[in-house]
Amino acid sequence: MKIFLTGSAGCLAAALLPVLCNDPAIESITGIDIKTTAYQHPKLKTSIFDMRDVSLRDTMKNHDAVIHLGFNVRRGNLSSEERYDINVNGSINVIDAANANKITKFINLSSVSVYGICENVTEEAKTNPLPTFPYAQHKEAVEQYINEHLPSAIQFRSHLIMGKNAQDFLREMFVMPVYLTFAEGKTPKQQVVHENDVVCAIEAALKADVSGAFILAETKI
Repeated sequence: MKIFLTGSAGCLAAALLPVLCNDPAIESITGIDIKTTAYQHPKLKTSIFDMRDVSLRDTMKNHDAVIHLGFNVRRGNLSSEERYDINVNGSINVIDAANANKITKFINLSSVSVYGICENVTEEAKTNPLPTFPYAQHKEAVEQYINEHLPSAIQFRSHLIMGKNAQDFLREMFVMPVYLTFAEGKTPKQQVVHENDVVCAIEAALKADVSGAFILAETKI
């Protein structure tokens, strides 16, 4: 199997790549990111590449599966329009490239934030992202486009991903002397999921005949 991976320099990719590269069933991995990918392996070929680039279709040729992790999480100096262009239009370009190359095995990393403020939801619950949370709105927009244009895709709605490769702001959030609250006194319990469990889910999905949305969470936390 030949894998095409977006967001290859990201936190989850740091946990995923060693597992994929050591899987005998995986022949090669092509990774793209706007930053340099630190991990190296004979099976892995990476390049600095913007997923909005129109040449993505050619770059994705001759692959069997796509794992889409590329997404802007923290705003930084980006405008709202720039974040939307990266997250939504960039993802649409990835999805369209997969369709153009007749790749039906497509794994999209989404988020439980698409449900908004809630507890004990299932995959059947309606999405209702907070209007003040662009990240969640972008995730929902990508999910909707996939549902319409690539129904064979697998969409993992993950809780906060923790582990040794977790993003710094998540580590900091959980050791703060105060905790975050939500509007109108609605402060739901916060679940997390370990990066290794997300990696296992992705690896299993590559080899399983499944599609649709799946929530990823640690049930004991």
